[in-house]
Amino acid sequence: LAAVLLTACAKQHYVAEPIDVVASYEQVINRDHSAPGFREFLIQNDYPVSEWPIREWDLQALTLAGIYFSPAVNVARSELAMAHAGEQIAHQRPNPNIEIPLEHHDEPNDSPWVIGLIGGFLFQNADKGIAAADEARAKVLAAEIGLQQQAWRIYSELHQQLINYSAAIMQKQQLQVQHDLLKLGIRI
Repeated sequence: LAAVLLTACAKQHYVAEPIDVVASYEQVINRDHSAPGFREFLIQNDYPVSEWPIREWDLQALTLAGIYFSPAVNVARSELAMAHAGEQIAHQRPNPNIEIPLEHHDEPNDSPWVIGLIGGFLFQNADKGIAAADEARAKVLAAEIGLQQQAWRIYSELHQQLINYSAAIMQKQQLQVQHDLLKLGIRI
């Protein structure tokens, strides 16, 4: 029984592994705007999905697609989930701990091995608990703002690109008119 308890309390060590670049690349390349998950995301965000898949993209659809498929938004969502977990932990009492130290001595009259039991209880006063909860709540708010900033960044960039696209189309039309007028002028 003691062996089972000791192995359950063993520390877990993180082993860093390299990122599989090919798998990450394929995941990005294989994103599909006709996927059911994306459709559900559009519906959750009150986008009128009358025709599926979307045939004509407007700024709202492009923004929602950018948010859904953005790795930066996924990172911000993960940071928000971690902040929420930290907030839950902040409201809990610290766990007690038990250690079983094993020592070896070279004293001739005593047993060479000494086994002990050490229990640790951390008592936290109310003010410290309130401060930890406030700090955790502030981290949640900061993570929410970070997520909103990512969404706003996507919207702003798409909006600017849409303005640039519209300006380019207008410039093309004006140049076509100039070209046609110059062509008429040469015929006269």
